[in-house]
Amino acid sequence: MEKPIKPGAHARREIIRKIIQGEWKPGATLPSERKLSEYLGVTRATLREVLKLMEKEGWIAIKHGKPSTVKNFWDEGGLGILTGLNENKDLFPFPLIIELLEVRAGILPICAKTAFEKNLHDFKLITNLEIPGMNSSSEEFTHYDWRLQEKIVELSENRVYKLVYNEFRPLFLFFGKEYFKLNDARVSSINYYTELNSVLIKNKNPEDLISTAMTDAISIWKKLNRD
Repeated sequence: MEKPIKPGAHARREIIRKIIQGEWKPGATLPSERKLSEYLGVTRATLREVLKLMEKEGWIAIKHGKPSTVKNFWDEGGLGILTGLNENKDLFPFPLIIELLEVRAGILPICAKTAFEKNLHDFKLITNLEIPGMNSSSEEFTHYDWRLQEKIVELSENRVYKLVYNEFRPLFLFFGKEYFKLNDARVSSINYYTELNSVLIKNKNPEDLISTAMTDAISIWKKLNRD
């Protein structure tokens, strides 16, 4: 049984929804505090806390004595925007998933190269685990794949990449379950996991292999959108 959503979380979600869906565009003025609290069904004290959080995340700009405005969050926001979307995944724009995967395609091969150079023994260990099969559930594939990515970044010993990757976790676990329902995704991933293990056993740098696998995943995700 799902826990009832708290008033502040409800208010934040509704404001994010209006911004993401374009009802409140960048530069737009938010309704007055009184009107907005009435519309959202929350106290003005709760609304103030929500707006402070959303300003910190990069969604809005609060101007004392003047109405709050919607920021151009794609240009001015930071990882706080992903945090807000992480918590409201059904509002997540599909094209942004592709852009996140493109970021992953840039980060993961670099991390793999460094992990290979610094921690080859442990790298081999994480790829030597039993991989999912065609009959495995999409949840099993998702958790295996995420754990593999997470460990590669961890073994690279780059703390900034790890912080960025931590933001991806809720999104990947949410959307991965849909991705791994696709037969193409399963076949491609099984081949990738198998080849990655083989490459490391031969003491070869897996950077190019992982780069290709990440690019293939983007193509499959685009197919999911068309379907």
